[in-house]
Amino acid sequence: MKYARHEAVRDAKHPELPSLSVNKRWRFSQTTLRVVYVWWLIGLGWHWSASAQDSARLDKHFRFADGLYFTWDAFRQNAPDLGADVVQYRFFTNPRTRRTVVEDLRTREGQPLPVDTVRVLVREGLPYLGIITTWTGDSVRAFVPLKVRGKICYLAWTDTEVKDREIVAWNPKNGRPFRKGRVPVAQEVVRQKIILFPTGEMADFTRTNLRRFMADDAEMRARLDALPPDADARTLYRLLLEYDARNPVWLPVR
Repeated sequence: MKYARHEAVRDAKHPELPSLSVNKRWRFSQTTLRVVYVWWLIGLGWHWSASAQDSARLDKHFRFADGLYFTWDAFRQNAPDLGADVVQYRFFTNPRTRRTVVEDLRTREGQPLPVDTVRVLVREGLPYLGIITTWTGDSVRAFVPLKVRGKICYLAWTDTEVKDREIVAWNPKNGRPFRKGRVPVAQEVVRQKIILFPTGEMADFTRTNLRRFMADDAEMRARLDALPPDADARTLYRLLLEYDARNPVWLPVR
């Protein structure tokens, strides 16, 4: 039986170093590669872990940084223009209409802040979007919570709408109308809106607008198109939730 002969290889530049056989050098190279590979895996895992801690998926569990957001871009970055620690205000929330009115908004130093410049107000991690609504007959700035938070957001509130109606007065003796007139009558209506989170565009919650907001998901648009023409808002709402589940948005955590 013949055995392979391993010749010693001496470094020509450093002859004083002990010689290593070819096999020994190969084993040394393999060991070095394993150590480098292990450290690379550790570094990659640390990077993934840090990235996971620095961002989170936008959904009903996500908590925004408390404060005032004057622009949608600031809200999209979860970076309030004024933090909750530098502002103060009084607010009233109507649980039936889901509208919040903010009063006496000012900095801690007492400088007044115009409410109509606030795009989003975040309190205890929950975002309230600024809208124009009718309050006791006047149009005022109010804030409504984002019920659905995802790539397509959803919000709804009860508003007051004034319309003229014809009123008829009847003669009780002959049963004939003797006077007609139009008077303003207030009635409650439910406003439903959707917002495309990457751009901040807001639109009425309709089938047409929902399809437009789903432009990047051909499968969801096909399912929407397959619905009957008289599909109700609850069916559209379920499709919206499915779309958000399929198309996640990640935001930085502050």
